[in-house]
Amino acid sequence: MMQFPFQQELKLEGQRVMLCGVHRAHSEAFFRLVDGNRDDLRLSFPVLCGEVISVSRARNWIAERRRMQSQGQHLAFVITSRDTGVLLGYLAAVHIEYRVPKCELAYFMDAAYRRQGLMQEALNLLLELLFHSLHFNKVLCRVAPENEASLRMLECIGFEREGLIRNDFRSGHGILGDCVYMGKLPPGQGV
Repeated sequence: MMQFPFQQELKLEGQRVMLCGVHRAHSEAFFRLVDGNRDDLRLSFPVLCGEVISVSRARNWIAERRRMQSQGQHLAFVITSRDTGVLLGYLAAVHIEYRVPKCELAYFMDAAYRRQGLMQEALNLLLELLFHSLHFNKVLCRVAPENEASLRMLECIGFEREGLIRNDFRSGHGILGDCVYMGKLPPGQGV
């Protein structure tokens, strides 16, 4: 079975955003990002919200992601502005399955930077790495049906709705909810 242990520091650059492998140096800014968006994130990222409750806990959370990344289980990035270096959001390839290979994406953007095409640009950078450099055969996103903005964005970059999965996710409020599965294949594959 092929695996991709990501030992080196990864950096992907777009026109307006840069993806930088999550690092201990991001701890304070990452905590501020989570804390400033906690009310929005609690529904979709309950584990993150429960664990990143201080700068020191953010440092621990990042250390765990780096450990998982060194074992090829996870690929985590902070999204920063190319112009200012400000931390804008988070993007990760999670639940990596090497037999296919495929993964799921998890992402969020600071409320102040949403609806500007920045996440779309960041996703395209990561998809380029996953499909062209790492030769993944599928990328999946699970999205709450009411998150219409995220569903539209994914459709704009070539994801297709694969179905509604019932009782697939428990929110930070303890509510069991459905997810729309959005899938994307490498360019040239599929219909």
